[in-house]
Amino acid sequence: MPLSSNSEPVDTNKIVADFERLTGKHANEAQTRLEIIDQILFGVLGWNKSDVSVEERVSEDGTTTFADYIYRTANNSIVVEAKKVGDIELALPKEKKLSLTGNWLRGETGKAVIQARDYARKKSLPFAAATNGSYWIIFPATRTDGVSFEESNCIVYPDIRTALIDELDEFRALLGIDAINRNSLNEYLIGNARDQHIERRLNRHFDYATTPKTASPLYPFVSDAILESFSEDLIKRDADTLAKCYVKTPQRNRFDSRIQMHVARRSNVTGHKNLRALKAADEPSILEKFEAASSRTKPSAILIFGPVGAGKTTFLFHTRQVSAKHLFEPDNSHDRQHWIYLDFKEFDPEAEVQDFVTDKLMHYIERDEFLSDYERCLKYAYKEEIEALFRGPLSLLANDERFRKEKITEFLFAEYEKRTRYVDTLISYAASNRAVFVVFDNIDQIDKIERQKDIISSLLAFSTRTGSSIVIALRGTTYLKQKHSAVLDAFDYDPIQIDPPEIKPVLSARFRVARELLRGKSASFTSESGAKVEAGDIGIFVEIVRDSVLESRVSDVIDVLSGGDIRLALRMTREFLEFGYSEPSKALEAYKDGQRYILPQHEAIRAIMLGNHAVYDGEYSVIGNIFDTRRDRDSEQFLKLFVLQYLVLRASEKNEFEDVNVILDALHRIGFGEGIALSVLTQLHTERYIVTQTERPVRKEGAIMASRLGGRFLREYLTELAFLENFAMDTYISDRDVWEKLRELTVKVHAERNVVKRLRYRIQRAKTFYEYVCDRLQKVVNIARKAPLDSEWNHNFLEERHSDLERSLATALASAERNYGNKRRRSQ
Repeated sequence: MPLSSNSEPVDTNKIVADFERLTGKHANEAQTRLEIIDQILFGVLGWNKSDVSVEERVSEDGTTTFADYIYRTANNSIVVEAKKVGDIELALPKEKKLSLTGNWLRGETGKAVIQARDYARKKSLPFAAATNGSYWIIFPATRTDGVSFEESNCIVYPDIRTALIDELDEFRALLGIDAINRNSLNEYLIGNARDQHIERRLNRHFDYATTPKTASPLYPFVSDAILESFSEDLIKRDADTLAKCYVKTPQRNRFDSRIQMHVARRSNVTGHKNLRALKAADEPSILEKFEAASSRTKPSAILIFGPVGAGKTTFLFHTRQVSAKHLFEPDNSHDRQHWIYLDFKEFDPEAEVQDFVTDKLMHYIERDEFLSDYERCLKYAYKEEIEALFRGPLSLLANDERFRKEKITEFLFAEYEKRTRYVDTLISYAASNRAVFVVFDNIDQIDKIERQKDIISSLLAFSTRTGSSIVIALRGTTYLKQKHSAVLDAFDYDPIQIDPPEIKPVLSARFRVARELLRGKSASFTSESGAKVEAGDIGIFVEIVRDSVLESRVSDVIDVLSGGDIRLALRMTREFLEFGYSEPSKALEAYKDGQRYILPQHEAIRAIMLGNHAVYDGEYSVIGNIFDTRRDRDSEQFLKLFVLQYLVLRASEKNEFEDVNVILDALHRIGFGEGIALSVLTQLHTERYIVTQTERPVRKEGAIMASRLGGRFLREYLTELAFLENFAMDTYISDRDVWEKLRELTVKVHAERNVVKRLRYRIQRAKTFYEYVCDRLQKVVNIARKAPLDSEWNHNFLEERHSDLERSLATALASAERNYGNKRRRSQ
């Protein structure tokens, strides 16, 4: 017996009996709806009455009629046209899926179908159904994929017993509330869930920039220094450079005062107290872990944890070359400590782990003065085996020195060719005197979780065989996936947490390195105006850019957009240094005159968003498009923005993570199934607009919170032209009139040479786009209010920030008129 939406059993046999009773009484339409159709819709199918309007006015061409039922959620909608019991009792075909053409649609049955179709079209609803309580005909009414009504198919249940008894499961799988929320009507009647078939993204029609994207004319002269200074590999350059670039100040943002929002603090992935690498109080204890390794009776095991780009590799290199350098200094003793670094970015996932590890260790042994030396290492490592040879099978010639050397050489070469045994023997001997640290980095680069387990298992087995200490650097997500595996369960390790450092000092240090690399180097280039520019010390430009970045909001924007990923922050900086500053000659002239020159911030932001593309594309940019889920469904398009609004408001009120199930339940109540909701949350997490409580991906049992990027976007970046117009280039526009207007304005933007006039067109385009998104988002908010959902769901940030948009665009226009307006008028 099926359950209603209130989890109460629904007796479908009773509904069938009631239908048969009413048939004999020739009941009218109202009675049919009350006793049969209402019971099916709200009982059997579980529709929420709050989502259904009855007798809704349908007006067009001066005539007014009323639709019997309209089920409407934010995700889907259908009109149901009801007829009285016994009405249109025609012999319907036995086929379940029929074309909407043919003799069976003539007469009264056809009239009911066409009436339902016309109601749906006038209300812009995609689906319709006709029923008299017994038969059910369900079909697409308004299609956006170019297929005509006559070419479409319908699903037919010819009588009430078929619908409620024989094929009840299938009937509910098509029209049940959960099924509709999963887009069942699209899948059954159209074949897919897409309704965005026409390519209406501006970047598909204008795949070139308004202004051709060219590098700064000075950039070729500074590119090598910039690429080196802002590269991940700079940490491998030398100890002095590493010491200058290593930042020990962790991010401490717990509340963003600019937007009055709490900043999420993730839970500890290990579940117990970790030493924190960037915490001054923990630094001596971390060093002690390495110093004490040589005195332990069993190997040490250290796990380095941290999110993507937090600086795990940097910490490893800093430990070896700076903070613990004294432990690994070369000397002539036989018991020096070793640090052997293995980078799994170099590992072929299809190769054997043992072969990779052996090759890397052999490479180290062959180049190490101690491990490759016979007198200091090999003869002691193989002492027992060599002595056994000359006590036994070679004993008769043991006193022949020449023979003895030949046989030892043959034996050692045979061992060398065995490779794995050779490595194990030498590492075991070295580790018997002092610690040998074998460091395994970037295991996370291997995507398959089972492959990661194999690698970790092999590493632990190697440590056990050789007595070496191991250091493994892992992302928190990788640790959580492996946490309860047999591999890590038996692993007694010391955890060290890597928190992302502050971005501003990181950038400052990298700029200092670039300045030193360019000191005294000259360049001659042609400026943007065509003048010849001689720069005696091009390192000065780096100083100007450094001051401009660090003393403006650009460094703050990079900090927010990168979300603590240092690797990403360095990449952003490289890109805007190449494409973000188009007029370096002005900066150099101002510097010579002793003036402070602030390079245009909007150019830096634009360069960061575009990367190496001419126009913005959310699939490739480091900044995901918050205005589009890219799920090819109008109803789902603005779900990311809708959910983010709720989470930002919650983070403004309290510093707590929100259970994912709370979000899923709210979205379900307005018509979105669990699969859709989880997909949208995963997108938000991938694009760094939200964070999970642990470092795990989004999951039903988890908790989430708006990130600082999410809060800043809604409360600060949302109304800025640099962000807004780039997002507009990659957002699907379903409204034909709005689409044509945006295309027309974009043509004008590209055709206009006058800077101020072009900006006016850009502003008009941004406003048109903003108002379109505001209107579409409001439709979802209205559904939320009707449900009703909690008050935090009932906001439209675009509507509330409209005045901020006007001020922001007016400021941009005033700046353009001040910088270019008079100059243009004088030249005309």
